[in-house]
Amino acid sequence: MRKRKWLKALLYLVPLLLWMAVVIAGSTRLGRYEESLAFIQWGAQILTPELPPSHDIWPLYQINTASRELAHIAAFGIFTLLSVRALQWGKPRLKWQSFVGTLGLGILFAGSEALVRFRTLDRHVRLEQFVCNAVGALLVFGLTLLYFRIKYGEDQLREGNSMTSDETPKRRI
Repeated sequence: MRKRKWLKALLYLVPLLLWMAVVIAGSTRLGRYEESLAFIQWGAQILTPELPPSHDIWPLYQINTASRELAHIAAFGIFTLLSVRALQWGKPRLKWQSFVGTLGLGILFAGSEALVRFRTLDRHVRLEQFVCNAVGALLVFGLTLLYFRIKYGEDQLREGNSMTSDETPKRRI
């Protein structure tokens, strides 16, 4: 039985911790603007090798900026998803503690990620990064609520608890 608890802990916590390490690594010099721009330029060269490199780098700057904003949204969306999954610990019904815990973890993690960036040479912290982080988290929160609501409806149909028009719904959350 003890072995099963360890396996369950690995199943739910390791992906979250690995993702947190990836995001923190991106907050260091590895995630500098110049690094992502070089990656975008490399990708453009791979996708269109027949075109000569353009001396007008402005479009690549715009793509780089947009991709960095989307990276914040995706990173905190994935973090939120993994946090809810870890705090749910395999329970089929959504627990309110999962949302409160994920909110607290998200705030702490965003703060620690910003602190790493603040203390790293050539990195900075901007308000729009926190806004993108919040957008990613809220998007996944909404999708998670929708997912569990659909699962609840499926359970009601499967159990044969469909209600008639004069019955009031029974809520189990």
